[in-house]
Amino acid sequence: MDVASSSGPSLPSPKYDVFISFRGKDIRNNFLSHLRAAFKRKKIDAYIDDRLKKGYDIRGALFKAIEESRLSVVIFSENYATSKWCLNELLKIVECMEKNKQLIIPVFYKVDPSHVRNQSGSYAKAFKNHNPDASKHKICLRLSKQNLEEKMKREEEWRSALTDIANLAGFHYHPIRRDENECVEKIARDILEKLSLLIPHDNKSSLVGIDEPIEQFGNVLSHAVNVRRIFVIWGPSGIGKTTIANVLYYKHRSEFEGFYFAANVREKWEKCAEKEDLRNDLVSHILEDKAKISAPDLPPDIERRLRSKRVLIVVDDVNLSQQIEYLTGRLKDVWFHPGSVIIVTTTNENIIKDCPKDCTDQCQVTKLKSDDALQLFSFHAFNIKTPPDNYKEISEKAVSHAECIPEALKNLGSSLARCENIEEWNNTLKKLKEKAPSIERCIRGAKKECSSSPENGGCLFKK
Repeated sequence: MDVASSSGPSLPSPKYDVFISFRGKDIRNNFLSHLRAAFKRKKIDAYIDDRLKKGYDIRGALFKAIEESRLSVVIFSENYATSKWCLNELLKIVECMEKNKQLIIPVFYKVDPSHVRNQSGSYAKAFKNHNPDASKHKICLRLSKQNLEEKMKREEEWRSALTDIANLAGFHYHPIRRDENECVEKIARDILEKLSLLIPHDNKSSLVGIDEPIEQFGNVLSHAVNVRRIFVIWGPSGIGKTTIANVLYYKHRSEFEGFYFAANVREKWEKCAEKEDLRNDLVSHILEDKAKISAPDLPPDIERRLRSKRVLIVVDDVNLSQQIEYLTGRLKDVWFHPGSVIIVTTTNENIIKDCPKDCTDQCQVTKLKSDDALQLFSFHAFNIKTPPDNYKEISEKAVSHAECIPEALKNLGSSLARCENIEEWNNTLKKLKEKAPSIERCIRGAKKECSSSPENGGCLFKK
């Protein structure tokens, strides 16, 4: 396409949620094991050095893991600075913070933050051991001037990194002042909140035109302290219901003890085995225990355990109230603890009538406003917020043909993005109008055009 575009250097694609830098002898069998358990409960994928494979270059593998993590947690303990491995890891973490804007969370475990910041206390002792007195260690006298300068430079880099990270907002654990489990839970919850902001939801386009549902759901949460709430998002196909549910889910899941996104329920409902697998997967995630239930009703002990959990669950694309009840319990008495919220997406407005009025909120999703529709289309056609001036008029025609329906806008924008010039745009739009005069056929037609392109490798559309 003859549209000028610019992009910065590509960053490594995140493979892990968190990289943890720590001194094994201080915390591996206590604080770290508790933190790992909390991460596992919250489905946070943490990279720890025990994932290293035998025979691999340790330094290279660790540095690669740091680069491939969304954020890093540095646990400063009494003997952290005695390890050159830890200090070199820290340098790499600082490098990723400066170059890739990686978030860093320091945790001060039984050490005073000022000792880390100023390299005093046990940290002063560690640096003294890294630099033995020349009169006592004759080997130091044999160091060349160049080696000595390199050694001093590396020490200054270590000190600077310790100071920089210790100046960041983090967590301070001391056994006299606070409970370890409480500290671990706060760390895990904080990381999950940060990950919710870091992980993109269908790129920037997910946030176009959904301010109202987000605000409405915030009100639902404020009234869900001691009661269970059901939030029904309804509207025609392709209107963006699942996108809204997805954004709400990632934005708020850290506020709950458990969470689960049950996708494409209507499709799986038609296959009995997939229906059972979906419920078993939901129960397993919430209870953190493998569940295999084939009976129509849950066993009493499983239901009792679920009722102790305050959860956020999305039941996506349903057309029958029985589908919701199969996954969450009777609508008037869902299985979970008060304060739980069930988000439902559906094209069937009648489902709202089956839900108890005193604990159900609804959000009707309608077509986008013209400005929002043009912005969403532009994201998919040009990867920018507004079309270039020479494409504005034809973009407005495309938006009009898509009738401001999000799914049609995404598919149409993705399809037209492959055109080389405005003439090709006109020809493609003309063909689509001939093949797909209705909006439903427009959605299918654009999607087919998009997915059929070998160089595109498939459509950018996500429901």
